[in-house]
Amino acid sequence: MLLESDAHLSIHINTALQDACRFNRIDIIKVLLQSLGSTPINIPTVTYVLNKGIEFNRPDIAKHVLDKYDHSLFDMKGIFTEACYNGKFEILGSLISLVDHKLLDMNKAIYAAFDKSPNISLQVIELLVTHIDHSSLDMATIREILHRACRNNEINKIKNLVAHFDNLTLDMKTAMNNAYRYFCSKKSLFSYKNEDLRIMEFLAGAVDNTLLGIDSLMNDACRDENLLVVQWLVENVDNTLFDVKTAIDCAIGEDKEDDDDSEFFNFEIIDFLLKRLVTEDVLPYITKIHRLMRVALLPL
Repeated sequence: MLLESDAHLSIHINTALQDACRFNRIDIIKVLLQSLGSTPINIPTVTYVLNKGIEFNRPDIAKHVLDKYDHSLFDMKGIFTEACYNGKFEILGSLISLVDHKLLDMNKAIYAAFDKSPNISLQVIELLVTHIDHSSLDMATIREILHRACRNNEINKIKNLVAHFDNLTLDMKTAMNNAYRYFCSKKSLFSYKNEDLRIMEFLAGAVDNTLLGIDSLMNDACRDENLLVVQWLVENVDNTLFDVKTAIDCAIGEDKEDDDDSEFFNFEIIDFLLKRLVTEDVLPYITKIHRLMRVALLPL
């Protein structure tokens, strides 16, 4: 056989490998690679073989090439990122274990994996976030991924990010605000037991609530006349995380003309907050409450 003879020439091997790759003959590729010994093959052919191994999700072929050749000869950043985009779990595992991470662009890889989720397996995302040195990552990129996921109600992405990254570095206040804005965009004002509120519910249950900007969220909900979210916050988070007086001020709103225009008030929110939360001296509110009463008594 050619493979066992002294006529084991480089040009023949290169041609044979290229043809085997062209016709997707994995069996022949493996035989040729195993038979090489010290016979050199050119870099374009090696790169072609490596790319085919990745395309076919064959870590055995990729490993053989990477074990034999200097990794700096290849565009490892492009190869790794492309494997992330295509969800090549087995290949990614091999690359992470075999290749110096300095030759890989971890930020692009993470972004690619999350960008394609849920079309790629969650295994890929978990593989990346558990095996990559987080100190090598640009946290601005990670925050961008989280905040966008909150805007788009992408619960699985959010769960992975919250579970694997230091929440102190993620700007959870913006994440919660984005989840609230998603909820508002859906106008889910009939029941909060629905998927539109699930990101807010998850964040409140999984993250230190002091990181979530609950005070700002409550004030925004009062200004937006979002009774549902006001009720949910009162019933599900530590009420010491927001200021009741400020919340009531936001619900009353600003009427600089002091013309007793009732459109400035959301009586349901004000009534709810007063009944549920006001236990302190309400003297500072007497003037405002008198004004509210006048508005309430105005003829329709």
